[in-house]
Amino acid sequence: MFMMKRFLLLFSLVAMLGFLGGLQAKATGANLVHSWSPPSGTAANSTFTVQVKPSDEAAWMNLYEYNVKVGHQDGTNFDSSYVNFDFSGSLDVKVTYNPGTISSYNITPSSYGIQAVQTGNTLSFSVVQDNLSPRKIVVRINNSWDTGVLHILTNPLETNAPSQTASNVYLINPGDAIPLELPAGKDTYYFKAGEHTLPKGSWAEVDLGAVYAIDKIGLEQAPLYTNGPEYPNKFIVESKVNAGDAYTTAYDGTSNSLLGSITKSFPAKNARYVRLRLLGSNVTLGYLFSSTVTEFKVMQAGGTTNLALNHGIAGAFPSYTQLFDGNSLTQFGTKKGYGNWHPGESFYISKNNTTVYLQPGAVVHGSISSDGVSNVTIKGRGILDGSLLQHANPSPGEGRTGAIWLNNGSDNTIEGITIQDACMWTVVMNFSTRPTVRNVNIITYVANADGIHLSGSTNGLVTGSFVRTPDDNIVMYHYGPTSLNTVQNSVLWGDDAHTLLIGLGTEPNANITDLTFQNLDVLAQQGVVDLTKFNGVMKLWPNGGNEIKNVLFKDIRIEAFRDPAKSVVFQFRTDERFAGEGNGRISNVTLDNITYKGSGELTSLLSGAGSSNDVKDIYINNYTRNGSLVTDQASGNITSAGSVSNINYSYTANFNSDVAGSAPTGWTSSPGVTVQPDPSASDQSVRMSKTTSAAISSSKSLPPTSGIVTVQAKMKIVDKTNWKSLAVMNASGTELMQVGFDSAGNIYSNNGTVWTAFMPYSTNQWYDIKIELNTATDRYNLFIDGVLKASNQSFEVSTDHVGAVMFTSGEAAAGTYYFDQVKVSFLPTILDSDFNSDTIGNAPSGWASTSGATVEAVPSTMDKSVKMLKTTSSIVNSYKSISAMSGIVTVQARMNIANKTNWKSLAVYNSAGTELTQVGFDSGGNVYSNNGNVWTALMPYNINQWYDVKLMINTSTDTFDLYVDNVRINANKSLESATNDIGRVGFVSSESPVGGIFYFDNVIIAN
Repeated sequence: MFMMKRFLLLFSLVAMLGFLGGLQAKATGANLVHSWSPPSGTAANSTFTVQVKPSDEAAWMNLYEYNVKVGHQDGTNFDSSYVNFDFSGSLDVKVTYNPGTISSYNITPSSYGIQAVQTGNTLSFSVVQDNLSPRKIVVRINNSWDTGVLHILTNPLETNAPSQTASNVYLINPGDAIPLELPAGKDTYYFKAGEHTLPKGSWAEVDLGAVYAIDKIGLEQAPLYTNGPEYPNKFIVESKVNAGDAYTTAYDGTSNSLLGSITKSFPAKNARYVRLRLLGSNVTLGYLFSSTVTEFKVMQAGGTTNLALNHGIAGAFPSYTQLFDGNSLTQFGTKKGYGNWHPGESFYISKNNTTVYLQPGAVVHGSISSDGVSNVTIKGRGILDGSLLQHANPSPGEGRTGAIWLNNGSDNTIEGITIQDACMWTVVMNFSTRPTVRNVNIITYVANADGIHLSGSTNGLVTGSFVRTPDDNIVMYHYGPTSLNTVQNSVLWGDDAHTLLIGLGTEPNANITDLTFQNLDVLAQQGVVDLTKFNGVMKLWPNGGNEIKNVLFKDIRIEAFRDPAKSVVFQFRTDERFAGEGNGRISNVTLDNITYKGSGELTSLLSGAGSSNDVKDIYINNYTRNGSLVTDQASGNITSAGSVSNINYSYTANFNSDVAGSAPTGWTSSPGVTVQPDPSASDQSVRMSKTTSAAISSSKSLPPTSGIVTVQAKMKIVDKTNWKSLAVMNASGTELMQVGFDSAGNIYSNNGTVWTAFMPYSTNQWYDIKIELNTATDRYNLFIDGVLKASNQSFEVSTDHVGAVMFTSGEAAAGTYYFDQVKVSFLPTILDSDFNSDTIGNAPSGWASTSGATVEAVPSTMDKSVKMLKTTSSIVNSYKSISAMSGIVTVQARMNIANKTNWKSLAVYNSAGTELTQVGFDSGGNVYSNNGNVWTALMPYNINQWYDVKLMINTSTDTFDLYVDNVRINANKSLESATNDIGRVGFVSSESPVGGIFYFDNVIIAN
């Protein structure tokens, strides 16, 4: 049954020893292949011929090419191919396409970096195994997505197979009867290579305490769930005299058509043990495989005494005792009713600490369930096949049966097996603690056959798996509090619907929090039914008044979509799915190192249904779309609607995934620039080692970005020998500013072309550098270790964008320094008014102004501002209305007060025109601000001096912070009125006397 190849061990020795865990442990680090064949008659697919071998050997091994169906929700399905085997080390693969010519081919995930050589209709390539992220390779020929697709589903070497001869193992050969419950002393079902069909039905067993003649049973039937459908149950009653006897049928109720309470008689027979088996419902539509009963009675012949009362001894669920407790209000079922959903086609694991092992080469037909049972492990290298289950849609499709449902338990694990042809949600581990899915391969083709569900579960893990389904790949619904789940190191393919679906459901108090999705390759995705709603690789959709928060999407690589016009990278939305289900909330979501290789996809969406159902605090870092870094909504093909706030775009580099000794990935570097394990191997940095008189540099190009751009980095200077610096440039390479460390031990920066030393530095000390650049004003602020060191400095040249950062080491002498943790943040502006294109003497263009507000050549004709001249007792004002925005809104401006005569202010309003806050300059020479409706003088001001004023307003909390010249002088103060939005800014000159003059300029609003 097994074919093996091993580096440094003779093939004959491996074959002699067989598939032993001990042998595999010895193979660590070697090039080794384990393959097997399925039972005779297993469907094969002749589209491909696949051969493999260890990379250091010459002989090729033929693999079995399985046939598997793939499909779409419209009912179309296709025969496709896969191979499945274990290997370690390096492997050579040869794939021959038997139908004919290979005009084109595609091998994914592209992150594997596989480069094939084509010889006629054969492709050859090599691959190295990764035990944490087992290689799941897809070869597509001639742009096929179905029949011309080969899935190469590899596994690490199996190391934990149970021994067939262990005393706790129940060995099952093909054709053997499979017990509903393991005998005493056994805890492992071991399915040997070959074909098996699982028994079906939930069950409960009673020990009457003695042998009685029985002739009647009673059964209380109930709806599937509260106010749900009620069906006539199919059932069988079995009996035996002795514990060691085989059960025989006492009454066959599979044709039962009655609802509610039923009593059935049969010829009297002696029995001590009686078993009820529930086999679904006698209906053709609906939940036809469900069974729900509340009471089972066994009557002594000729009498009415219920011999079963309080005598239950075992059952498919822990609640089996409730079937014999005499109380029809208690139910033989489970906490959420999952165990009652599909017993007509399910085999139940009824005891804690049970293992089901599928030996390589085993094909097991059926479905496995447990509910309320813990420490269940289903593992091996065999196949769980659903082809014998009902595929016809019973309306609803959820009435069909999935593959493995282990619910309401803890520490349950599924590992190493392949699951094909499930008819409903494939793997469901809901309401569970520490559920684990490890190195599982899933391929399905019918609607509702989702991949993996972890709804209402905590501390779950999905890792090293392959999922291809025509419905959602990974799902977490609002079925209960859901948190701390991780999906990682896996390959996902959605033929329809969502890849990662988080949300939906109306259960109250069912928030979903603290999720991690990392190191995932997405090979395909497209929406279904309504492409504007049921779509997206990353989908957050809270409903039922619930919240989704603290979600990390990291290192997710999305291949070019099959049909971009039907696909979406992400949708984060809080509107209700259907009327009456209720909206939700989304906060603190990070997209880090997301790559989409294509273009032309539907627009990604950020949509908040209202101020209490908002989307906020979204951090988009290193998102690359079609080869370009995303710095704003336009470059990311993103739209926002409704209550959406605090959306952040950035680029970061920490160099920890780079190879030590090489140049930093994605940077343009001179010789002498290398990644080094400093301060440690897990926290690397870049060393700039200048050994000659020639200057060296390392630069990172960025998409040209306007607005407020923040550049951050850590720098450590090793020696005081030469000029070492961080420079910021525009896209043409023109330098805008520098932070320089000179050979005398001082840190310099520029104000225009004038350079000033502003602080000393020490060698071998890390410094945190932060530069806030404003392309609207051509100015920047510089912070060292969080302290403002240079304020409102001019660029070296005027620019409308930032386009690159560069670290340099110049001058003649040699020198060394390090840089690390580079971060560039982009805050595109909603409003950016510098008035330089306006006509002097006219009112500012686009502003609503009274008489007295004019553009003037102050401070110069090249740098104009707006003059507010109050010549009468009337108020002079100038307003700018903007689209209503919520969340954290930044309002910045420069103001210059010419005289201390009257109240002059910057005011902010909501979209209804209600004033929210003011920054006022009074006639006494003080700057005022409010806390609610209480006004306080915060600092004095000087006339004829420009002040940088910045308000950071949070409409979620109705509070604000006020900065003057980058110093916060009013923190977390209340707005004058509660608001949902910001809709207008204005500059006002009021009070008497006349003659008051001030100027404003460089007005910027960002959200």
